[in-house]
Amino acid sequence: MCPTLLGRLHTRLAMVALPAVAAAIAFWMGAGAHWLALAGMWLVLGAAVDAGLYRPLVRWQPGVLTVGMGLAEWILVAGVAHAVHLGIGVVALSVAYWSGWLVGHAVRLAVLPVVFVTRQEEGGEVGRPRWWIPAGQHVRPPAPDRGTPLPPRLSGLWTHPTSDGPALPPPSHVGPIPAEFLAALDALRERRQEG
Repeated sequence: MCPTLLGRLHTRLAMVALPAVAAAIAFWMGAGAHWLALAGMWLVLGAAVDAGLYRPLVRWQPGVLTVGMGLAEWILVAGVAHAVHLGIGVVALSVAYWSGWLVGHAVRLAVLPVVFVTRQEEGGEVGRPRWWIPAGQHVRPPAPDRGTPLPPRLSGLWTHPTSDGPALPPPSHVGPIPAEFLAALDALRERRQEG
């Protein structure tokens, strides 16, 4: 997949949603605000890494790279959590992070493709599809108007003999070159030879 920045942020938000809800429930049940802070920190650090590091460096993301990126993010989240004295032990933080990471990727792989069918084609963005047709594949009318040039693959029909008989007459006629144009061309050649 070649995710856009908006697609990365949409995917990040969808992946962190369930762990954030679990952290909010834990906070509501009296487990402490540090779990909610961990989910928020994971979302903010992940969005910063998506925008500042992954977007410029990772143009195409194979599935195997996702595990390495998850490991790097775990190191970052654990380091920041330790630096700000979040009050969560390494084992508890690791279990929370990796279970949230697995749930998030299950959502990314199983839920998002079903709910948003064109998400892969849209660079991971969630929303309305924006279909486009490459320039060489625009639909042309069956009979072009006079003066409209034919595509190169069709113009050969008028210059080569067909199996049914002689070559077809050309769709446009090139007349003789006007005399004033020939005179101007001769004058230009004379000036070049003089100079």
